[in-house]
Amino acid sequence: AEEVGLAKPRPELYHHAAQRAGIAPRRLALVTAHPWDVHGAKAAGLMAAYIRRGQPFPPPLLSPDIEVEELGDLAAALAVTERDVEVDAHQHAFAGEVEVANGFLGHEKVRE
Repeated sequence: AEEVGLAKPRPELYHHAAQRAGIAPRRLALVTAHPWDVHGAKAAGLMAAYIRRGQPFPPPLLSPDIEVEELGDLAAALAVTERDVEVDAHQHAFAGEVEVANGFLGHEKVRE
């Protein structure tokens, strides 16, 4: 946020992060426990996972692609999503191929 000079959840922040990482926004996923981050990421075209930690996701905001109670639950939820969701050229699924930024210094593919 400081680098861009804007506050969350402005989509420009997430576009900037994707650009710095060299990853198209549609191929980038944000995992967060903050609803406004989910909203900003979704508005910018990213996929998003919401870690509830006992807090339901507030309905007026853009919804996450996936919700889990704790971070440790995410891997199992992704495995279920991968089995149950088909991806076509007009939609993307959270369990599709996603690239992860490493401190915006480079990136590696999670899945080939």
